[in-house]
Amino acid sequence: MQTNLFLQKQFLWIPAAFAGLALLMLFWPRGTASKTIDSLQSFAACLRDKQVTMYGSDLCENCRVQKKMFGKFFDSINYVNCDFKQQECEGKGLRYYPVWMMGQHALTGLQSLPQLASFSGCSLPLLTPENRSIS
Repeated sequence: MQTNLFLQKQFLWIPAAFAGLALLMLFWPRGTASKTIDSLQSFAACLRDKQVTMYGSDLCENCRVQKKMFGKFFDSINYVNCDFKQQECEGKGLRYYPVWMMGQHALTGLQSLPQLASFSGCSLPLLTPENRSIS
C-alpha cells in the first residue's frame, strides 16, 4: 500500500509540468523577435539617414563587437574602414576606433545602442541580450 502511494506522488509532477508548459505557451509574448528585428533595422536606417558614420578597422576588436550589435543590419550603417581609407581617417585626426561621427560631433570607443540613440536622436530599438551587452 505504501509503495503504491509513493508511486502516485512521484508521478504527480508529470501533469503539473504539462500544465505549466501549456500556461507558458499561452502567455508567451508573440512577435517579440520580429519587433526587435524591425526596430534594429529601423535604427540602423535612421543612423544612415542622419549621416552618422562609424570609422573603424578590421584589426579593432571593439569595432567587431560594435558591428555584431547590429548583426546583418550593419550593412545599412555608413562605415569607413580606415585600413583602406587612411588619408580620410588621418585627415579627421582619428587614432582610436571605433569612432562615430555626425557632422563635427564624435563619440570614440565602443558605444551602446542607448548611447548611439542619444547621440543621433534616432529611436532606440527594442533591446535583446545580444544587442544590450554593452551599456
